[in-house]
Amino acid sequence: MRWFGIAAVVFIGLIIWQGYVLYAEILDKPSMETEQAIKTARSEAHIVSVEEVYHFHGDLAYTVILGKDRDDSEKYVWVPEKEGKEITIREKSSGASKQEIRTKIKQEEQPKEIKAIKPGIKTNEDGKDKLVWEATYIDKDNRYVISYHNFSNGEYWRKHSLKQ
Repeated sequence: MRWFGIAAVVFIGLIIWQGYVLYAEILDKPSMETEQAIKTARSEAHIVSVEEVYHFHGDLAYTVILGKDRDDSEKYVWVPEKEGKEITIREKSSGASKQEIRTKIKQEEQPKEIKAIKPGIKTNEDGKDKLVWEATYIDKDNRYVISYHNFSNGEYWRKHSLKQ
């Protein structure tokens, strides 16, 4: 009976160890969607190095890649997860920067904490795609806020807030 208990403890220990190894491996590997989006950005926008990858879940889901092309020019590439939707490519210099959006939110909203700022695409009132910066933060009234700013110039477009 004692050997059964020891064997059970060893068996459970092995399962926990293998679970941890699998979990760590999953965290280290990009998803298949991310790999495919990077492959698309490399072929369509001629990206040779990837600097950042964002996942945007707005009206449609996009993987947004910031990378450099052969001429060392930085580009954002919005790769839709939905088939049949075209990718969007913009020079990084053609839009407001992530830091400009952060500074604008700090000055205008005085948030308690900025959680994330990432590029995305939303559908505007006319049903057209609009390149945006999505900022997620906790405002001074302790509300969870998602605000959208025009990608091109950083101007405020709209926001949603929820009480925590």
